[in-house]
Amino acid sequence: MSLADPRLARTRNALIAAATAALDDRDPELVSITDLVASAGVSRPSFYQHFGDLPTLVHAAALSRVREAFETIATPDNIGDSWTAFTQRTVHELIAHFAEHSAFYLRAVSGPGGQHFAASVIRFLSERLRTVSPLAPVIGVSLLPLELADFLAAGVFWTITSWLSTDAAERASVDEMTRRVGVLLLSSTGSSPDRIDSILRITIPETTTR
Repeated sequence: MSLADPRLARTRNALIAAATAALDDRDPELVSITDLVASAGVSRPSFYQHFGDLPTLVHAAALSRVREAFETIATPDNIGDSWTAFTQRTVHELIAHFAEHSAFYLRAVSGPGGQHFAASVIRFLSERLRTVSPLAPVIGVSLLPLELADFLAAGVFWTITSWLSTDAAERASVDEMTRRVGVLLLSSTGSSPDRIDSILRITIPETTTR
Protein backbone atom coordinates (compact mmCIF):
# COMPACT_ATOMS: atom_id res chain seq x y z
CA MET A 1 0.00 0.00 0.00
CA SER A 2 1.43 3.36 -1.04
CA LEU A 3 1.59 6.12 1.55
CA ALA A 4 2.09 8.86 -1.05
CA ASP A 5 -1.30 10.25 -0.03
CA PRO A 6 -0.60 12.37 3.08
CA ARG A 7 -3.92 11.30 4.57
CA LEU A 8 -2.87 7.65 4.50
CA ALA A 9 0.46 8.53 6.10
CA ARG A 10 -1.28 10.55 8.82
CA THR A 11 -3.66 7.69 9.57
CA ARG A 12 -0.86 5.16 9.80
CA ASN A 13 1.26 7.44 11.99
CA ALA A 14 -1.71 8.16 14.26
CA LEU A 15 -2.31 4.44 14.78
CA ILE A 16 1.38 3.82 15.50
CA ALA A 17 1.40 6.68 18.01
CA ALA A 18 -1.73 5.31 19.69
CA ALA A 19 -0.24 1.81 19.90
CA THR A 20 3.04 3.19 21.27
CA ALA A 21 1.21 5.09 24.00
CA ALA A 22 -0.89 2.02 24.83
CA LEU A 23 2.16 -0.26 25.15
CA ASP A 24 3.84 2.29 27.37
CA ASP A 25 0.91 1.87 29.74
CA ARG A 26 -0.33 -1.74 29.54
CA ASP A 27 0.20 -5.24 28.16
CA PRO A 28 -0.83 -5.99 24.55
CA GLU A 29 -3.63 -8.35 25.62
CA LEU A 30 -5.28 -5.40 27.37
CA VAL A 31 -5.17 -3.25 24.23
CA SER A 32 -8.19 -3.35 21.93
CA ILE A 33 -8.70 -2.16 18.39
CA THR A 34 -11.64 -0.10 19.61
CA ASP A 35 -9.40 1.76 22.07
CA LEU A 36 -6.68 2.35 19.48
CA VAL A 37 -8.90 3.72 16.73
CA ALA A 38 -10.55 6.01 19.27
CA SER A 39 -7.18 7.28 20.50
CA ALA A 40 -5.92 7.73 16.94
CA GLY A 41 -9.11 9.43 15.79
CA VAL A 42 -9.51 7.10 12.83
CA SER A 43 -12.13 4.59 11.71
CA ARG A 44 -12.01 0.85 12.31
CA PRO A 45 -11.90 0.15 8.53
CA SER A 46 -8.82 2.41 8.36
CA PHE A 47 -7.12 0.24 10.98
CA TYR A 48 -7.71 -2.90 8.92
CA GLN A 49 -6.63 -1.12 5.75
CA HIS A 50 -3.21 -0.37 7.25
CA PHE A 51 -2.47 -3.25 9.64
CA GLY A 52 -5.02 -6.02 9.49
CA ASP A 53 -4.57 -7.14 13.10
CA LEU A 54 -3.18 -6.00 16.45
CA PRO A 55 0.10 -7.97 16.38
CA THR A 56 1.02 -6.29 13.10
CA LEU A 57 0.39 -2.84 14.58
CA VAL A 58 2.31 -3.69 17.77
CA HIS A 59 5.23 -4.84 15.63
CA ALA A 60 5.13 -1.66 13.54
CA ALA A 61 4.98 0.58 16.61
CA ALA A 62 7.88 -1.14 18.37
CA LEU A 63 10.07 -1.21 15.27
CA SER A 64 9.26 2.44 14.60
CA ARG A 65 10.53 3.40 18.05
CA VAL A 66 13.75 1.41 17.48
CA ARG A 67 14.33 3.07 14.12
CA GLU A 68 13.73 6.55 15.54
CA ALA A 69 16.29 5.89 18.28
CA PHE A 70 18.91 4.76 15.78
CA GLU A 71 18.24 7.69 13.47
CA THR A 72 19.11 10.13 16.26
CA ILE A 73 21.85 8.13 18.01
CA ALA A 74 23.63 5.65 15.74
CA THR A 75 24.64 7.77 12.76
CA PRO A 76 28.02 8.31 11.08
CA ASP A 77 28.39 11.65 12.88
CA ASN A 78 27.90 9.94 16.24
CA ILE A 79 30.43 7.15 15.82
CA GLY A 80 33.20 9.08 17.54
CA ASP A 81 36.95 9.05 16.93
CA SER A 82 37.78 5.98 19.04
CA TRP A 83 36.25 2.71 20.22
CA THR A 84 35.85 4.21 23.68
CA ALA A 85 34.00 7.21 22.25
CA PHE A 86 31.73 4.92 20.24
CA THR A 87 30.80 2.76 23.23
CA GLN A 88 30.43 5.64 25.68
CA ARG A 89 28.33 7.67 23.27
CA THR A 90 26.44 5.49 20.81
CA VAL A 91 26.20 2.18 22.66
CA HIS A 92 25.56 3.92 25.98
CA GLU A 93 22.75 6.06 24.55
CA LEU A 94 21.11 3.10 22.85
CA ILE A 95 21.16 1.01 26.01
CA ALA A 96 19.84 3.99 27.97
CA HIS A 97 17.03 4.27 25.41
CA PHE A 98 16.04 0.62 25.89
CA ALA A 99 16.19 1.08 29.66
CA GLU A 100 14.00 4.19 29.53
CA HIS A 101 11.37 2.30 27.52
CA SER A 102 11.94 -1.10 29.12
CA ALA A 103 8.27 -1.83 29.83
CA PHE A 104 7.34 -0.99 26.24
CA TYR A 105 9.99 -3.25 24.69
CA LEU A 106 9.35 -6.14 27.04
CA ARG A 107 5.65 -6.00 26.21
CA ALA A 108 6.43 -5.90 22.49
CA VAL A 109 8.74 -8.92 22.74
CA SER A 110 6.48 -11.02 24.97
CA GLY A 111 3.16 -10.11 23.35
CA PRO A 112 1.50 -11.41 20.17
CA GLY A 113 3.91 -11.14 17.28
CA GLY A 114 6.84 -10.82 19.66
CA GLN A 115 9.02 -13.26 17.74
CA HIS A 116 8.39 -11.35 14.53
CA PHE A 117 9.36 -8.11 16.27
CA ALA A 118 12.54 -9.65 17.71
CA ALA A 119 13.53 -10.96 14.27
CA SER A 120 12.93 -7.54 12.73
CA VAL A 121 15.04 -5.78 15.36
CA ILE A 122 17.86 -8.29 14.89
CA ARG A 123 17.80 -7.76 11.11
CA PHE A 124 17.82 -4.00 11.66
CA LEU A 125 20.70 -4.16 14.16
CA SER A 126 22.60 -6.44 11.82
CA GLU A 127 22.28 -3.97 8.95
CA ARG A 128 23.45 -1.10 11.16
CA LEU A 129 26.44 -3.07 12.41
CA ARG A 130 27.44 -3.69 8.80
CA THR A 131 27.02 -0.06 7.75
CA VAL A 132 27.03 2.47 10.61
CA SER A 133 29.46 0.95 13.10
CA PRO A 134 33.21 0.91 13.73
CA LEU A 135 32.92 -2.87 13.35
CA ALA A 136 31.69 -2.58 9.75
CA PRO A 137 35.15 -3.01 8.14
CA VAL A 138 35.94 -5.94 10.44
CA ILE A 139 32.64 -7.62 9.64
CA GLY A 140 33.09 -6.92 5.94
CA VAL A 141 36.35 -8.88 5.66
CA SER A 142 35.13 -11.87 7.69
CA LEU A 143 34.45 -15.21 6.02
CA LEU A 144 30.69 -14.89 6.61
CA PRO A 145 29.93 -11.16 6.97
CA LEU A 146 26.13 -11.39 6.89
CA GLU A 147 26.04 -14.29 9.29
CA LEU A 148 28.52 -12.61 11.63
CA ALA A 149 26.46 -9.41 11.70
CA ASP A 150 23.30 -11.43 12.41
CA PHE A 151 25.11 -13.33 15.16
CA LEU A 152 26.30 -10.11 16.80
CA ALA A 153 22.89 -8.45 16.48
CA ALA A 154 21.09 -11.44 17.97
CA GLY A 155 23.55 -11.57 20.85
CA VAL A 156 23.20 -7.87 21.59
CA PHE A 157 19.41 -8.06 21.44
CA TRP A 158 19.28 -11.13 23.70
CA THR A 159 21.71 -9.55 26.17
CA ILE A 160 19.72 -6.33 26.40
CA THR A 161 16.27 -7.95 26.64
CA SER A 162 17.53 -10.39 29.28
CA TRP A 163 18.92 -7.44 31.22
CA LEU A 164 15.62 -5.56 30.94
CA SER A 165 13.80 -8.63 32.26
CA THR A 166 15.85 -8.54 35.46
CA ASP A 167 14.27 -7.00 38.54
CA ALA A 168 15.09 -3.29 38.57
CA ALA A 169 16.69 -3.52 42.02
CA GLU A 170 19.11 -6.19 40.78
CA ARG A 171 19.66 -4.86 37.27
CA ALA A 172 23.17 -3.83 36.25
CA SER A 173 23.62 -0.13 35.51
CA VAL A 174 23.54 1.33 32.00
CA ASP A 175 27.28 2.02 32.33
CA GLU A 176 27.98 -1.62 33.21
CA MET A 177 25.82 -2.91 30.36
CA THR A 178 27.62 -0.58 27.98
CA ARG A 179 30.92 -2.11 29.08
CA ARG A 180 29.58 -5.66 28.72
CA VAL A 181 28.14 -5.12 25.25
CA GLY A 182 31.37 -3.48 24.12
CA VAL A 183 33.44 -6.40 25.40
CA LEU A 184 31.11 -8.94 23.77
CA LEU A 185 31.24 -7.16 20.40
CA LEU A 186 35.02 -6.98 20.44
CA SER A 187 35.59 -10.54 21.58
CA SER A 188 33.07 -11.96 19.11
CA THR A 189 34.83 -10.28 16.19
CA GLY A 190 38.34 -11.01 17.45
CA SER A 191 39.07 -7.29 17.53
CA SER A 192 40.77 -5.01 20.01
CA PRO A 193 40.23 -1.33 20.83
CA ASP A 194 43.55 -0.50 19.15
CA ARG A 195 42.54 -2.24 15.93
CA ILE A 196 39.17 -0.50 15.86
CA ASP A 197 40.82 2.86 16.59
CA SER A 198 43.23 2.40 13.69
CA ILE A 199 40.25 1.70 11.41
CA LEU A 200 38.38 4.74 12.71
CA ARG A 201 41.34 7.03 12.04
CA ILE A 202 41.09 6.01 8.41
CA THR A 203 37.31 5.95 7.95
CA ILE A 204 36.00 8.78 10.12
CA PRO A 205 37.14 11.60 7.77
CA GLU A 206 35.20 9.92 4.95
CA THR A 207 31.99 9.18 6.84
CA THR A 208 31.63 12.56 8.50
CA THR A 209 31.81 14.47 5.22
CA ARG A 210 28.81 12.79 3.60
